Amino acid sequence: MSVAEVGAFRLRFVPSAHSRFLLGRVPFPGEIEDCDSLPMRTERYRCGAVFAVEIRVAGRTIVHVGSAELLQNPFEAREPDLVLLCTAGWQSSRDLPERLARSLSPRAVLLSHWDDFFRPLAQGAKLLPAMRVPKLVDRLAGTMRDVRVGALPILGEVLV
Repeated sequence: MSVAEVGAFRLRFVPSAHSRFLLGRVPFPGEIEDCDSLPMRTERYRCGAVFAVEIRVAGRTIVHVGSAELLQNPFEAREPDLVLLCTAGWQSSRDLPERLARSLSPRAVLLSHWDDFFRPLAQGAKLLPAMRVPKLVDRLAGTMRDVRVGALPILGEVLV
């Protein structure tokens, strides 16, 4: 595990894994060796090293689980303020909502990677039915009491 301090932010990188989101497999496993000539063909973009990131700032904790996989209790944080959770591949990650509840029990979960990212931004976001987001929300809500689950609009504004 690696820790970095960037201004007021403390970032802790926790080894993770890619979800098996394509027919139960990680598509294009391995590392990107050379990306000098962009754009590259799809198969040259590799799903290599992955990290979950704990972010601590101003007395708050955010955990980013960007690949819908969660390794066994790797986090220092308990009950973080927010978990940013990738939805793509959550169904291939055995009991992901329940493991998330046991490992972190966050106060809120913000879903990502739920949209059709091949769609032009001007057409707005479209929920991909294969992500089964309503089922994920039900499972999260059923495993964590009082958790808030949501998603942000693509290119929308957030007021804090």
